[in-house]
Amino acid sequence: MRSNLILKMSVLDKQTEVNYIIPQRGVDEDEIFNVWDMQKPGFHVVKRLITIKEHSFYFTHQSIWLESYFKDPDDKEFLFKFIASNDHKTNSLCVVSILEGERLLLPELRFSIENFDLDAIFNLKRAIVELYQIKTLSGKEYTLQLHNA
Repeated sequence: MRSNLILKMSVLDKQTEVNYIIPQRGVDEDEIFNVWDMQKPGFHVVKRLITIKEHSFYFTHQSIWLESYFKDPDDKEFLFKFIASNDHKTNSLCVVSILEGERLLLPELRFSIENFDLDAIFNLKRAIVELYQIKTLSGKEYTLQLHNA
């Protein structure tokens, strides 16, 4: 059973790397679970079998919802969010956001993963998500990577 993910911040003009541990808050197969009710930052995984009766079609719905607070090189705190789910077998939608309060720091990054499979994503040996050269107001640059622990 997986236990943690890591949000890694690297400052580009220094040899500075900060790891933010993102604890697992739950694994659930309950259709009524509402990720927005999560009490603390962390991540929650939902996997459940879906049957579409009209088409006699079965697939495993998978979704992950993650949030983690981190501090940029100017010591400002931001919220990193990663939300992903599959739809009808293998199509997926992944959304990455960085927020300061209610304001988006960067435009949302939206992408798809072919043959979306949470188990495969958790077994990746490289970064799951990588954002390059984010600039602070003072001009400092850093990168963010979401990794397996």
